[in-house]
Amino acid sequence: MKKCLCICASLIAIISCSKKDIKQHDVKLKDNVSTVNISADSIDFDNLDITPKSDNTFESTISRLRGSSFIKKSSLKSNKANVIFYKDFDEYIKDRPKSNLEDSDFITYFDSEKTVLKTIISAAGKILEKEPSVDIVDVEKLYNGKKYHISVSRKVLEINNIDIMNKFSDNYIYNDNGREKFYKTFKK
Repeated sequence: MKKCLCICASLIAIISCSKKDIKQHDVKLKDNVSTVNISADSIDFDNLDITPKSDNTFESTISRLRGSSFIKKSSLKSNKANVIFYKDFDEYIKDRPKSNLEDSDFITYFDSEKTVLKTIISAAGKILEKEPSVDIVDVEKLYNGKKYHISVSRKVLEINNIDIMNKFSDNYIYNDNGREKFYKTFKK
């Protein structure tokens, strides 16, 4: 890991200098474990891509959802995302006995039908906004013996930029009538 960090730091240093200024750059790791020689002639500056790569964009999106700590299961298969929330705090703590979260944290997201709908509708919208490869999102939550389950298609709900997501949030997450209408439209 230290080698990778040193190499990355060296590449950034090389990139930040002009090609003419660089002849050779030596990287010495702690305790002189290894030396890497990098010269400007060995780097294709025109095709150098230093943008960070992430193979886990779906997992990253899931981790940022409203109430994400209480997601029991999530999956992405064939452009269909599925998210299932724990039915109650007891089920959650049984799966994660070492968790520092408390019942009051769970209640923040799931203390009424209103908060349940906010959470599942915002999850569907956020996944469609952040994951362009997802065409259908299913989100499910059991609450007081009732199953709240929506299935939202990208074709029906075009969310592909922040302005649309803001309008979506205002109309369907934070507006009581809009939220109820949305749920009735997409409930499964």
